[in-house]
Amino acid sequence: MDIPGPPNITPKGPFLENQLQIDKCPHCNVDRPNFVISSQIFQTQDYEKRDILHWGIYFCNRCGKVVAAFAKDKKNNPIEDYFPKGEVVHDSIPFGPKHFLEEAISEGSNEGKKGLMILFTTQGCSYCEQFIRESLGDSKIAALVQEKFSSLGLEIFDDAEMVTPTGETMAVKHFAKQEGVGFAPTLLFYDNQGKRVLRQVGYQAPQRFLHLMDYVAENHYQSQNLRDFIFSKQAKNPTAYAELSSDKLFDEPPYALDRSHFDASEPLMVLFEKKGCNECEYFHRDVMQLKHVRETLNNFQIVRMDVDDEKTPVLLPNGKFTTPSSWFTQTSFSRLPALMFFDEKGKQALKTDALVREDRMMNSLNYMLEKAHLKNWTYQQFARSKAIEKSQQQAVSQSMQKD
Repeated sequence: MDIPGPPNITPKGPFLENQLQIDKCPHCNVDRPNFVISSQIFQTQDYEKRDILHWGIYFCNRCGKVVAAFAKDKKNNPIEDYFPKGEVVHDSIPFGPKHFLEEAISEGSNEGKKGLMILFTTQGCSYCEQFIRESLGDSKIAALVQEKFSSLGLEIFDDAEMVTPTGETMAVKHFAKQEGVGFAPTLLFYDNQGKRVLRQVGYQAPQRFLHLMDYVAENHYQSQNLRDFIFSKQAKNPTAYAELSSDKLFDEPPYALDRSHFDASEPLMVLFEKKGCNECEYFHRDVMQLKHVRETLNNFQIVRMDVDDEKTPVLLPNGKFTTPSSWFTQTSFSRLPALMFFDEKGKQALKTDALVREDRMMNSLNYMLEKAHLKNWTYQQFARSKAIEKSQQQAVSQSMQKD
């Protein structure tokens, strides 16, 4: 089937860029809508790996729904077409982008849906792009999302107004803050009464994302916490690492972390791990061993908790006693490794069990060292400010080189 030519499309620039200009939003029909790109540009290709298309997913700032635009060459060709243009989505769109659009323009009955799934992303987020490409881009997974949930994509810092699942009207960015969206990507799941039943932060690998959907769609959240549900699904790997990695940066037990009576001289990082955890070993190898990461970690007190350890005493930052296993059980973590950060007064400022690579690790450490939590900044606000700062520095450097 031939793809019809693009009517009335005028990109802001000749290529896939941060904004897309079209005459009308195909969803809410507003004139001259403001469409902003939601994540990094990704590509698809045919089975012969010859016909490569570069895709940008754009959100309408008025209604929050999406349009996908593609170019055959990311750098040298203009946008060739965009979808949807009206009430239907063209059959020739690859399955992944097509799923996003079909969900966004759907006005039919939600009969049979198990609830609402909201995906929060932000521009330039590599973890968002990876999740969209690897998990939502899988045709079988995309079909399950479409079958089980109504879905919506939102930009964390969007000023546009929206109607929340509980019927309130507010700016998207205020809704994000209300729902505790401090990292990108963040997935929120709501039941059909508008009650949030699950929030998950960070990149979700395909298999884990399937588990999350099953956890919500089959109502397991009513009788079992996510951690127990996820761990029950994970097969034991006899070839996995049998011992925890040692590191001279870690404090030795017993752990005295009390900060309730006197301020500590440095912030605290707590690392939760367990034996047999491949992802924990990757974190040690690919992140913890980086020179600049280690240099920055020298400004922290660091303890590593074995989540299976039920004996070693731990004096918590609030002055109470526990064990590593009990502490982990009291958290909302459902995967490993997991990180918690406390300031010098013992206030928990940041925590995550999401995938942490070099960039997110350095931003997390600097978030603590610069005391961004005292400004009531979320992690993502801090990371965004650092990205803007870096971009400005690069622009100044390039200008000086030209002069």
